[in-house]
Amino acid sequence: SVLQDVNKHTYNLTQNSGETFELKQKAVIPPSIFDEYQNMQYKCFMGIFPDIHRCWISIDNKIFLWSYMDNSDFNVFDELDQIIVSAGVVKPKKGVFKDYVKYLLVLATPVEVIILALIFDNNGRELKIVPTTYSISTDNVNMLSIKGTRDGRIFMCGADGNLYELQYNNESSYFTSRKTAKINHSRSFLGVVFSSLVSRYTENDPIIDMVIDDTRQFLYTLTQKSKIQLWQLGENDYIKLYYTYSSFVTDAKFKYDGSPSESALSLVSIHPVYEGESKEVTLIGIAGSGDRYYFRASKRSYYDIFVMKHVRHLKFDNSKMDSQQNQQPFFKAQGNGENSYYNGTGGNNGNQTQARIHTHSLAETVGIVHEAFYCNGVLILADSTSDNTDQLLCISSDCLKDSVFSNIISLNTNISETLST
Repeated sequence: SVLQDVNKHTYNLTQNSGETFELKQKAVIPPSIFDEYQNMQYKCFMGIFPDIHRCWISIDNKIFLWSYMDNSDFNVFDELDQIIVSAGVVKPKKGVFKDYVKYLLVLATPVEVIILALIFDNNGRELKIVPTTYSISTDNVNMLSIKGTRDGRIFMCGADGNLYELQYNNESSYFTSRKTAKINHSRSFLGVVFSSLVSRYTENDPIIDMVIDDTRQFLYTLTQKSKIQLWQLGENDYIKLYYTYSSFVTDAKFKYDGSPSESALSLVSIHPVYEGESKEVTLIGIAGSGDRYYFRASKRSYYDIFVMKHVRHLKFDNSKMDSQQNQQPFFKAQGNGENSYYNGTGGNNGNQTQARIHTHSLAETVGIVHEAFYCNGVLILADSTSDNTDQLLCISSDCLKDSVFSNIISLNTNISETLST
């Protein structure tokens, strides 16, 4: 793995001999969603649930799901009366649902969080969304992200900067008839009592990302100000705040090769590195510049609990990649208008839009990264090159060679204000 060599601060990217990334399939947005989009009053969000092979889009108080494997099995849930602000697919706790319920859909609105059961038929090809009795108030805190552990625990990122857990069971206790509870793990008892007083003099730092490493029983949160918190998970609903890392900007300036830009000093996402992939690196932070910051979490010493190991910058070998720039074919994105909804904007001419996939030098074209994905040495970045254009950067490492190579593909498409939410 490229993570085993943690002493290199940068690596130069050159064109690989084999094509690592290629367009295999397009999952188009079903036409019926555009009808709903035309009537949208407030907000739209979208994403992918890879565990169940579904794309999803929420429009106001409705959520739509469909299979990205063959663009089939279209589902809609429209029984809420509030705007959906976040959604997550998690595994259920053992002993609460029937064995055929393998996944749950958790939806958050500004006023409540609800749990829906997902039931699959026909060898997983057909999905049915079933309401449950599990719901709880948000206490006017927007939950920005929802993630689950492999044993069924549900965690939520609060816009108030707190980490919440949604607990549920199938039995009422002696003292209460409630089967659902929302636990604020970030505040002590006194903190909850005086939270309204403290909030008057402190500025909220919303949690913008949360990831779970089930192999090490770690949960990480990232705030808007690039503060990382490390939580230790355990059996019987155990959780403990293990460390708060607040020196990212200082450490980044020290580790950085040269003068970092403003976007290089702000993390936009974090990604776990599982135990089987690396023993030295446990977390990767992606900055707005596309630079990667590698961290290690450890229990060996209090002064070495969480440290920044090194930084990897985006550097490209222009001479080897420019020759390949015009050799990649176009592909056509079918659309409903002059500027297709598939690419983000509306129109009525029924024309097709085109996007070019090509390899090229990105040294001067990388804008501000706003979304990132990392897994097993594969990095995908989405950055805004202009107000109307997004660029998808795909970078993978050739782990079979001594030196590190990469295959970079840039997909330039127009996006709308709403569909890029």
